[in-house]
Amino acid sequence: MGADQLRLQRSADLLLLALTPAERGVIPGKLFEYMSVRLPVLAVGCPDGEAAKLIRSTGCGFVADDYLQLKRQLEDWLTVKRRTGEIPDGPPPPEESTRREQTRRLSRFLERVVDMTRSRRGRLLAETSQEALSSRERA
Repeated sequence: MGADQLRLQRSADLLLLALTPAERGVIPGKLFEYMSVRLPVLAVGCPDGEAAKLIRSTGCGFVADDYLQLKRQLEDWLTVKRRTGEIPDGPPPPEESTRREQTRRLSRFLERVVDMTRSRRGRLLAETSQEALSSRERA
């Protein structure tokens, strides 16, 4: 995320995230980006998907696909802003959702894949060598 984009996001009162049923099993990277900015997230659509579950479990925003629920939440936030001058920041993102932790997890996963590939290749070479020796002995 660029500095200009971050500055623009931080100048907002809240951040809008559109969720579609096609993304039900997906947590968009944009949500992690929004969580790191620590502004409330207003997620519209697909209230039963993985992104919605994460928003609810972390308390970083509000999710609904119902017009009246969205209207009520926006009115609540507006009331708070009128009273205090701002909408309170959201909670810090959970450690497991930070870029650093996600990168660490990906790195560990890729290391395991490489280790498995090396191990299989080693077994395959050993098996091939053993077969070659056996066929020479028979000849």
